[in-house]
Amino acid sequence: MPEPMTQHSAQPGEPLVPLEVVISTAQLAWRSCRAPQYQAESEVLVELAGQLLRSPASTPEHLADAVMRLCRGGSAGVSIIDEHQGEALFRAHALSGELAEHRWGTTPREFSPCAMVVDSNSLQLMSDPELHYRYLAEVRPKILEALLFPFTSGGRAAGTIWAVTHDATQHFDAEDGRLITDLGTFASASYQAYVHARANHPRSSHAHEGSAISAAAALDAAARELRQQLGQELHWHAQALSDANADGLRSLIGLLDDLPAVAATPARS
Repeated sequence: MPEPMTQHSAQPGEPLVPLEVVISTAQLAWRSCRAPQYQAESEVLVELAGQLLRSPASTPEHLADAVMRLCRGGSAGVSIIDEHQGEALFRAHALSGELAEHRWGTTPREFSPCAMVVDSNSLQLMSDPELHYRYLAEVRPKILEALLFPFTSGGRAAGTIWAVTHDATQHFDAEDGRLITDLGTFASASYQAYVHARANHPRSSHAHEGSAISAAAALDAAARELRQQLGQELHWHAQALSDANADGLRSLIGLLDDLPAVAATPARS
């Protein structure tokens, strides 16, 4: 979820309205919805898989860019549960779009849109979230709608992937929800590879031989999980496309078979 103008931890304020007033997830079911973007999504997923293998430490940035390509928002990001001075919080590890300059900003673990979505473990749409989370009133441009999906690692909450609108004429629909849910699945599969890649970065104080081995193992696990998950997802997409587009998609599916082998080669962080 987007963060305040500064990169300091946002402080909760007194809500103007109850939380249920800003939650508008049910609207996704009846809003006018565009056709499924199977071809575009499939190409993005395969690109993400390749980028993960080449540079796992850049995965959140690529995911945020993917949300911007597929979903109709003005900004997008990946917020991960971090800790600072013993306090749990959400930190924006990637931001794309109009809020890009606020990367690494934070929001409270216990009182934020990300917290609500992680605790509900479900896709959520919020309208005018600043009415409940008052510190978001500091964010410019103004957040009108926020679409968020949680991702996990090893059965535990890890963070959220989200998109927001800044234009009153833009509204998320059910297809945006489907797309960000699929990208959230990718975030879950790639999370450990990202964490180990960051720890093994040459500039990291935690980098050592053991962490390099762990990073390689995490990348291999991510490659195998993605081959299984994306392969199934892309096959479903191919069944829904016309013959011409399906043939092109099946060629993309074939690339997934090489993921574990490619993962076995050294990756750049």
